[in-house]
Amino acid sequence: MRDTTPAADEIRLAAIRRMPPAERLRQAFALSESVRNVALARLRSLHPGCSDLELVEILVGRQLVPPSSRPARG
Repeated sequence: MRDTTPAADEIRLAAIRRMPPAERLRQAFALSESVRNVALARLRSLHPGCSDLELVEILVGRQLVPPSSRPARG
């Protein structure tokens, strides 16, 4: 499901294309960090007794293990 019109998406893409490569990379890193922080906040709410290191280990494990290889939850 998309929440952006094709015209608005074209404007956004054109603005990204005009950016210098270093700025595009900086923004990509910032977005990645934001997503990681949201994921860690969610994990913290699910596992309140875990240390920051344990939460990072859970996050990394989820990123490295394909969903089809994870044990069933429930």
